[in-house]
Amino acid sequence: MNHNSQICYLQAVLNDSFDNLQRRIIIRNAILREPLWFYEPEENKPVLFYEESDNKPVYFREESEFIGDGADFLVLVPIDLKPTNTQEENALLIKMKAQIDYYKLFVKNYIILWV
Repeated sequence: MNHNSQICYLQAVLNDSFDNLQRRIIIRNAILREPLWFYEPEENKPVLFYEESDNKPVYFREESEFIGDGADFLVLVPIDLKPTNTQEENALLIKMKAQIDYYKLFVKNYIILWV
């Protein structure tokens, strides 16, 4: 399974509160990537930018993609649920964060994304 009962429960609560008819709010695990490490020559460790057999360059990652960026899961909210007024959007996000914070595990962090 891709998720446990806590994710199913949290997703159901969010859909009950904010998208009861179409139920399009989805929770996904965050994509965590290991950082690329470069070494000083004195450390006598290899500095490999790519596998020679692949013959492909390595593209360096953004800081937000590293492990420890703070997000354990993503809350994907359909863009058509986003209010056009900034004040209404902030109010909706506060309500949504309150729901998520109430039901999520204390040690888990998240990011709400409009998709």
